[in-house]
Amino acid sequence: MAAESDLLVVGAGAKAAGLAAKVHAFNTLGLGPVSLKTVEATEVAASWKGRNGMTSGEEPLAVTPIKDIGFPYQSWREFGEAGEAIDDATMQFTWQRFMVARRRYARWIDAGSPSVRHRDYGEYLTWVLERARAGVEHVDGRVARGGNRVTPFGAFYDSTLDRMGDAALFGGIALYFVRGGVPANLQFVAVAAALVTLAAVLIVSYARARAEGLSLDCKVGIAQRAERILGLGIPSLFIGAGPDGLVLFGIVAILGLMAVITVVQRILHVYHVTRSQASAPAESRQARHTQARQLTSDVANPLRERNPQ
Repeated sequence: MAAESDLLVVGAGAKAAGLAAKVHAFNTLGLGPVSLKTVEATEVAASWKGRNGMTSGEEPLAVTPIKDIGFPYQSWREFGEAGEAIDDATMQFTWQRFMVARRRYARWIDAGSPSVRHRDYGEYLTWVLERARAGVEHVDGRVARGGNRVTPFGAFYDSTLDRMGDAALFGGIALYFVRGGVPANLQFVAVAAALVTLAAVLIVSYARARAEGLSLDCKVGIAQRAERILGLGIPSLFIGAGPDGLVLFGIVAILGLMAVITVVQRILHVYHVTRSQASAPAESRQARHTQARQLTSDVANPLRERNPQ
């Protein structure tokens, strides 16, 4: 059984980076031992980088990055004189130190310290978590992996429940439209949109599962599960279905279009990956033949020189 930690943080983002820096400082100063474990489902700072999080990564950071993981550097309020040492040790993880390490600090300052993107701040958080190691453990994968509780059946069961949830969600929306959720003149189109969206969503999931069955990564597309849930859930939370169900109808139609595009993206992705894999052995064979011919030539030339015809 894995050793217990003093602190457990689910999600390796800004808060985890701030805690990791402080725990690292505590332990290097001899004020510990304090232990921290962070668990991230996909990758460090996933919600900042635009690949696995909830943003595209291109959005500007709302505050200046100088307000970094150690800000406001007032640990003395809680720890007195020791707090000054803690803040001093934490200074090795500042935004400025990160930019200096990346050789971008002078250019950024000369440009007037402009706003940075979420993606840039995600790189900074990754940099911090890579260096704050004293007493800090990072666990990649789903939360279940933190306790070594992942099983093949568990993965299968989780995936099956996700598909059942998608079917219940869009099937329920279709039933809502059938029962008068939209004006009569739009009922057929709305129901068709819900069913097409349901089919496309299931094909999106199937395409990834089938690709992974071929040992291929297929986490591509503009409408993965997180985007679908947010796109449908957030507007519905605040305004419901809208007047005559038109808002819900519009959202379903957009999600359906995005799901269809995602299916195409995944098909093209797998096509290009498998095609490149298929061409690699042929290129390897050609390279070996070339090397063999060269070797033969290298051996034959001296023989010809010794035995001219």
